[in-house]
Amino acid sequence: MSEFPDGLGGSLRGRLTREGATELYAIHGELDVAATELLPARLAEVGAEDGSDVVVDLAGVGFIDSRGLRVLIELQRTRPGLTFRAPSAAVTHVLEITGLTEHLRVEAPGS
Repeated sequence: MSEFPDGLGGSLRGRLTREGATELYAIHGELDVAATELLPARLAEVGAEDGSDVVVDLAGVGFIDSRGLRVLIELQRTRPGLTFRAPSAAVTHVLEITGLTEHLRVEAPGS
């Protein structure tokens, strides 16, 4: 079994775990056009049954393009309580230069 069993399109893979009352969905790979449909669909299922808080761990994302940014924006818009955790250096750089760190709920590693 893969460490990240959910295929989300292209190279993007995901894994769901639980931290107390929080659902943690870690993604790994490239967040690009290939993942724009499957990732939101998968996250729509996460936390839906019991209303759990949902955190998306971005530490394993090595690349994000404009379509990937749009996915993050739409996820935050439709699920205001959603938190993005520990973005990789590549993702952090893109979030900073686009000004999205001011608009997305992002927490640092270990928060």
